[in-house]
Amino acid sequence: MKDTDGDDAPDMVVHTFHVDGMNGSLSTRIARVSGASGMDIDEKTFIGALAVEYPAGNLTADGVPDSIIAIYQLNGSMSGELEDDLMNITATTLEAIDGQGGAKLWEQSFDGPAMAVPLTDLTGDGMDDLAAYLIRYGEDASITNDMALLHGSDGAVLWQKSFPGFMAIGVPGADQTGEGLKDMIIYKVEGSEGVETVAVKGDDGRQLWNRTGMIYLPTDLLGQELLSFLPASL
Repeated sequence: MKDTDGDDAPDMVVHTFHVDGMNGSLSTRIARVSGASGMDIDEKTFIGALAVEYPAGNLTADGVPDSIIAIYQLNGSMSGELEDDLMNITATTLEAIDGQGGAKLWEQSFDGPAMAVPLTDLTGDGMDDLAAYLIRYGEDASITNDMALLHGSDGAVLWQKSFPGFMAIGVPGADQTGEGLKDMIIYKVEGSEGVETVAVKGDDGRQLWNRTGMIYLPTDLLGQELLSFLPASL
């Protein structure tokens, strides 16, 4: 990450996880560490929660990459089994952190497990927006997800869509409407049997068109990044 303490060396983000030996509860410590000295610059502790900080694009006008801390509130202890641990997450708080000074820019909360992935500027304000993936569980134990677009500058939910029976992944697309803003391509995947491609307006989520069984590759998207999300049989 960027040098924030003036020692001319990139800083690091270090995660430390602690499991209480008595009740099995998990706590997380996230520290910003000087790249030159290894000393802590600042730290945050999240009691009873799993927290992960990761890059989130440019959420301010300063051009410095910012980050997201995803804070997962747990109902009970971690089992080490991914599906069980996901079901134990009761709520997710997403905190946007300024890459320049470490201040909190905004926060947004969702029920259950969620994660936010940086996209690009879809609203024309010069700052990157984020796709939030909200994990949902069906009565038949199936896992699907909703998708929400978060305004990068303030965390507001600009639109949200549900995809019952599908897992969905969104990527930035070209300007499909000629309005001068990038739009979004959403892939709805059902197991390894089928995929549906849906084009939506990036800023308001309005559906533009959909095609079954078609894979659309935006010219500015690395194919490898997309293919990692698609069924191996396609």
